[in-house]
Amino acid sequence: MLYFAYHDRDHDHDHDVLIVTMNGGYRVHRIPFSYESRQQRIDYLANSPFDLLIIGGGITGAGIAREAALSGLHVALIEAKDFGSGTSSRSTKLFHGGLRYLEHAEFLLVREGGREREGMQRLAPHLVEPLPFLLPIYRSMKYGKFAMGTAVWLYDRLAQVAADEQRVILSREEVLQSEPGLNEEDLTGGIRYHEYLTDDARCVVTVIRAAEQLGACALNYARCVGLVEGEKDGLIRGARVNTEEGVEFAIRAKVVVNAAGPWIESVLAMEGDASNEQSTPRILHSRGVHLVFSRERLPITHAFAIQTPDGRLMFIIPREDVTFVGTTDEVYDGELYQPGIHERDVTYLLDLLHGLFPNAQIVEQDIIGQWSGVRPLVLEPGKETKDVSRKDQVSIGARHLVTIAGGKLTAWRKMAEEVMEHVYEVMERQGHPVNPYHRERASRLSPLAPLPGSLQIPPKGVAEWAQCEIEKMVERYAIAREDAFWLTRRYGDEAESVLLCAKRTNGLARVEQNVPLLKGELDYLIEVELVCHLSDLVVRRTGLGYFGGDAAMRAISAIADAMAQRLAWDAARVNEEIAACAVQAYWEERDLRAQRLGTHAQSITG
Repeated sequence: MLYFAYHDRDHDHDHDVLIVTMNGGYRVHRIPFSYESRQQRIDYLANSPFDLLIIGGGITGAGIAREAALSGLHVALIEAKDFGSGTSSRSTKLFHGGLRYLEHAEFLLVREGGREREGMQRLAPHLVEPLPFLLPIYRSMKYGKFAMGTAVWLYDRLAQVAADEQRVILSREEVLQSEPGLNEEDLTGGIRYHEYLTDDARCVVTVIRAAEQLGACALNYARCVGLVEGEKDGLIRGARVNTEEGVEFAIRAKVVVNAAGPWIESVLAMEGDASNEQSTPRILHSRGVHLVFSRERLPITHAFAIQTPDGRLMFIIPREDVTFVGTTDEVYDGELYQPGIHERDVTYLLDLLHGLFPNAQIVEQDIIGQWSGVRPLVLEPGKETKDVSRKDQVSIGARHLVTIAGGKLTAWRKMAEEVMEHVYEVMERQGHPVNPYHRERASRLSPLAPLPGSLQIPPKGVAEWAQCEIEKMVERYAIAREDAFWLTRRYGDEAESVLLCAKRTNGLARVEQNVPLLKGELDYLIEVELVCHLSDLVVRRTGLGYFGGDAAMRAISAIADAMAQRLAWDAARVNEEIAACAVQAYWEERDLRAQRLGTHAQSITG
């Protein structure tokens, strides 16, 4: 198959033209990636033969879908909840090489992570932001200035960090000059280096849309309830799916990949192959918590990487008008989708802030956002979660189910390449070898082909590009500069497509005055990014659920009402959506919801 794709920028929908010459006879779907087209997607998935079915719509599954589509395979992807709603939207929001991995001599992991981090500037420059980090050194820390300086020097070399982002050793005075609020006691100096801030949830949906543009078909809120066996050979040939609409059907494929993250063992159990029990990867669940504060309360100019007394590396990160801190790291054996936040988590993180910024006097009442997530780590018996490798592990079951466990956000593309090597192996065993030319083409295009929103952005000039685009949008559409900024940050060079949609629907005004969300942006997300629920939009597509603070909480009724008009929700459905969104945004944790959400949402629990 040979693919030629382009995006018609004169229209306000994401209907990419895909012309395909085929040697296999598949037809490529032209189904919009929209809520209104869900039934079409269900029908297409139920009635089309696929080369590959991916179970799991986090960053791992998304990357595999793109990689497989690049190689010319006919790909389906299903996700039980919303895309990226599990681990992939609850990270520390960093593409980083993994400085802490040097302690365990995982040099290849650091090298891979650093280079993939750099590669994201080519693939999606609007989704990564180089951020200067400060690593302060205190006498009480396990590693001093020399040891950490050497480690960061090695990190720069392994990751091939650009000269202008390489480490700088700072004296005590230089550290305090750059961050005057830092605790002076026992401070010996510090190290400045760089990592990349990202929007993890938007990265997931952007990669899935890239796969869609290459002919893949993805569906959220479609839970795998069983695996389909081949009638003659007993091999895994698909999955039975149940959607939130109550539709149950089967998707058939030559190969199935289990990329279900924390839920991979549930899928493995469906395989029902006792002989494979010892060879399949087993995982350890680790729970991590982040807290968000107003930047006014924690006005740092650098991000911080902190050596903690218990041997972890903690991050404090500025993001526009907020600062967030995390993550905790402890073994977890509970509800995987919505893990709780405990008082000990809050105390642990607040104690860290008190030690570093004593004059800030940060207290629990200063918390304006929070989230908790579960990381699926490859089990290494006898090790604490902080010491377990973040490497991935791929296996092929006796009945040809391909499973990936572990891994990290930064390495999503390399993990996809690794999984596809196993998929190619399985297809070869089954007598369906993939054309070597197509495999080579995918290998060439994978690190180079821009993701949606990135076609017109120079990899190293995103700030200048964004400034020009912001000025144009403010002039052409008379929107606020803040709104133009967030449009470029969320959608890259597709920002004007959002505004064209907003103009068509008379939605250039904000949904609510104090929240950077246009009425027409809501329409765009429903039409182009398969938003089905209020939480999809508020928590994942825009990040308002975690970072929007009081303003987002107060605006939730207005946002829900706007979605209700578009999707014909009645009053009961609106209340259900607000309640579910409050849970997923962790607004209910520690009575935050009761304090800030407002009378409309409070009535739901009353």
